[in-house]
Amino acid sequence: METIDVLVQLGIGFLIYFLFTFILILIGANFPRKPVDKTPDWGVIQDKKIKTAKNKEIEAWIVTPNNVDESKPAILLTHGWARNRGRMVDRARYYGKKGYITILISARDHGNSDKERFGMSIVKFSIDIEAIVNWWGKPIILNGHSIGGGASLIVSSRNKLVLGSIIEAPMSSVPGGLIDVYKPIFKQSVYFFALAIILITELIIFWDKRRKDYSPLHSSKYVNTPTLIIHGKFDDVFPYYKSNRFKKTISDCKVQFYDEADHSNLEFQAGYEELVTEFADYINHNRLLK
Repeated sequence: METIDVLVQLGIGFLIYFLFTFILILIGANFPRKPVDKTPDWGVIQDKKIKTAKNKEIEAWIVTPNNVDESKPAILLTHGWARNRGRMVDRARYYGKKGYITILISARDHGNSDKERFGMSIVKFSIDIEAIVNWWGKPIILNGHSIGGGASLIVSSRNKLVLGSIIEAPMSSVPGGLIDVYKPIFKQSVYFFALAIILITELIIFWDKRRKDYSPLHSSKYVNTPTLIIHGKFDDVFPYYKSNRFKKTISDCKVQFYDEADHSNLEFQAGYEELVTEFADYINHNRLLK
């Protein structure tokens, strides 16, 4: 009986451990949003609602600069967790100066896009980005930040309309990156909860999908278009050194580290504007050579 009692107590302990972790994950999924109140101040702006999965709609700005160069592809910009399309306005402005049409979206459950009952994930971010790519229906460049960067890389690995990608401060892998995602919620105890985080995420997010199909690092093996990875060395969400892994999996990959940048201020670093616009031009030039 003593053995049975010990096993029962262990079972109850594990149940409490998983239930408590599950509650914290739900809290994380509904983590307070921090939308950025910025709007494009150049060109012609179209404000649209575009269909994504489950017949839901996401908001998008399509910004056509006055100096638009019709020979250039559009650039789709995707924000990170808890933000919105306003977060990408400063980046889009850089491209607008160079004649690029830009598309700025708010993923589901962000901005004024339709809500998601159980929050978002890299899977849902990927689905939303691909919905916009297919809606646009023409060659396009992706520029994503944080989880939006990881999701953009996933889409670039499988959608032929994507000519290349500019990826900033991305999650590099699943399930490892999940631990980084939940650090702000779990703090230093994140590693204690790691097993439950991974198992619960497997059951909720990947129950009908192959996890590796939504791991940026694994997906990057199938990326055959020019890719720029940008990361700050003071990033306290996704460690910068993990981005070096992409150089081994993507044949045409450039990695740029900024010594003084953190997770959220890359676009204000010296040389950033020239870096991303010149790489966009490189992607376009690469397309014209084919």
